[in-house]
This record gives sequence, C-alpha cells and structure tokens, in this order.
Amino acid sequence: MTRAIPRPKSIEMPALKWERDVPILTNWLVLSSIFKVFVLAGLLMIGLIGFLFGIQGDWRLIGPLAKFVLVIDGGVLVFGTLAAALIYGNRLRYRFSVNDKAAVCERIDRRATFVGRLTILLGAVLGKPGAVGVGLISESTTQTSANWTSVVSVVEHRSAHAIALRNTWRTTLILFCTPENYDAVAARVQAAHRVKAPRRRANPLPRLMLRTALVAVACIPLFKLPAAIDLFTPFLVLCFALASVWLIPLLAWVVLGGLAFVIGAAVLAALAPYTSFITHETMRRYDIFSGDDWAIITLALLGAAYLVWLSLELLRGHIQSGLMGDLIDMEDAAP
Repeated sequence: MTRAIPRPKSIEMPALKWERDVPILTNWLVLSSIFKVFVLAGLLMIGLIGFLFGIQGDWRLIGPLAKFVLVIDGGVLVFGTLAAALIYGNRLRYRFSVNDKAAVCERIDRRATFVGRLTILLGAVLGKPGAVGVGLISESTTQTSANWTSVVSVVEHRSAHAIALRNTWRTTLILFCTPENYDAVAARVQAAHRVKAPRRRANPLPRLMLRTALVAVACIPLFKLPAAIDLFTPFLVLCFALASVWLIPLLAWVVLGGLAFVIGAAVLAALAPYTSFITHETMRRYDIFSGDDWAIITLALLGAAYLVWLSLELLRGHIQSGLMGDLIDMEDAAP
C-alpha cells in the first residue's frame, strides 16, 4: 500500500518593516494622486450643479459654471498643495510593513496628527461642520492595509521607488520604499502575490455607473412635481443617493428621510386650498392638475420606488456600494 507523501508546510518569512518620509511636491505619484482627487471633485461639482441647471432649463449657465468651478478647483489645488507642503515641511512620515498575509501603511507623522485634531477642534468651536468632516476623515485614514488575496495586480514604479497594489478597479495602497530596500520589497511583494491567489471580484465600475445613471433619472421627476416644493430636498436626495452608491450604504437613511419629506410636502401642497381668479371658486390644488402634471407625478412615484428599493437593498447588504465593497472584499480575504 502506497502512502501519500504530505506536502511540506510553507514557512512564513519575517515581515519587512521600514519608515519613510514621503515628499509632497517632489514625488510625481503623490502629485498625480492629489491631482486626480481635485479633478474628480471638480467634475462631481460640475455634474451635480449642471444637473440642477439642466432640469430647470438653464443650459446656457452650465458652460460658465464649468469654467468657474475649474478656476476655483485649480486655485485650491495649487494653493492647497503648496500650503500642505509648507505646513508639513514637504513630507509626511509613514511606517510600512509587508508580510506573507498583507501589506500595511500607517501614517505616523506627528504634525499631520496635530493638524487633523486641531481642524476638528476649530471646526467644532467655530461651528464649521465641513472642517470637522475633513479632520475626521484625516484621522480615520491613518492606517491602510491590503491583504494579498484582495490584490489583483502589482504595479512597480522603480523611478519613484514605489509599488502600487490594485484590486479590480482602483489602487488600494502604495508602498513607498527607500532606494536601499526597493528591490527586496518588490521581490517580497511579487512572491506573496503569486502565492496568494486573488479573489477576482468582478469589476464593480460598470454597475456603479449604471446605478448612478438610474439614480439621476429617478430624481429628475422629483424636481418637476407640480405641487410647489423647494429644490433643496430633491437635490439632497440626489447627492446622498449617489454617495450611498459609491461610498457607504448608511447614507441611504438620508435618502429615505428625504423622500418621505418630498412626498409629504408634495401631498400637503396638492391638498392645499386654491381660489380660482376667474370663478373665485375655492378648490383643492390637485383639481387643476393637467394630464402632464399627473404624468410627472406617476414618474416621480416610480423614481421614488426605485430609490427606496435601492436604499433598502444597500442597507440590507444585498447590494454593495463601491467603497464598502472593497472593504468587505478585504475582510473576506483576511486570513
């Protein structure tokens, strides 16, 4: 009887650990990342406000709006980057670690921690929720990790001594190495990536783009309801619906609350008394709705139904948002 020879167990290699001051103005990878963030922010602002202008028929205002946003966004990009480089001394200190299970990046710069906490404090004292949000985001992103089973591809940037780890649709982590340890880290990363077969989650970008388009279409009738309501609440519903699709599903609660407010306000406005200027007869406002008005109401109800369904599916976890899908994928890949 032939006995099966057991396979030798893999021996875990010790982790590679190092620290590095990452430049801001003199590292093209950092500059390109900052540039992409501001470009996306500008396009998002143009898209949202342009959408609002478009449904009101003010198409001619979209061109000047785009120029204005690009000028402001470009100014904030240039002066904000220069200010950050001045405040942080043109560098941020990070600690990196690579082992057989994951790669980890941790920000350990004391100045960045101080600035983040000071931003939160000043924002709270001065009543600036935007500043508080920026500070909280800064403090919540001090550590990032990428398990090898969630890494689909490895992109080496030898000139910058950096290694980018990507999933199916975006870069999740960049390892900034020193000139001395770059070759050792690159070899270790490639070896770990070959051993740990990635779980190739389907590229979520097409689905995210489709849901973005459906959300925009579903929100259009909300702005056109015949009963007079303000435009702020439908716009809030649109913004938070897009945020729940791309970021975290908890934002869908705001969508549900906004829809309830819009529908309630529209019903109350439709039931409000109306006095005819011709017959001086008092009636309900819905009595003067035309066929087009009822068609818009029907479309608004259908759009609201889709938004409610999408929000509930996101909250139940049956549909994953873009960012949350990545986080879940990394947790599932964790050993």
